[in-house]
Amino acid sequence: MTLYKNEPLPRDYRDFPYQYTRTNLFTILQKNSDEVFLQGDDETQFFKDCNRAKLKSRSISDVIEEYFIT
Repeated sequence: MTLYKNEPLPRDYRDFPYQYTRTNLFTILQKNSDEVFLQGDDETQFFKDCNRAKLKSRSISDVIEEYFIT
């Protein structure tokens, strides 16, 4: 899924194997069968990182991948 600089972030992002889903209470990041739940400041930082990635023509999948690196 390609997002352009001025395009708003979607409520649901799917680019196999990476995806995120926004709900009213939190955001769920998924990579294959693993999940990470973000809420509050972590969620805000994630979307700031996504917007920065869009401006630099990077994939949102790269941002999601960073949350699964251990």
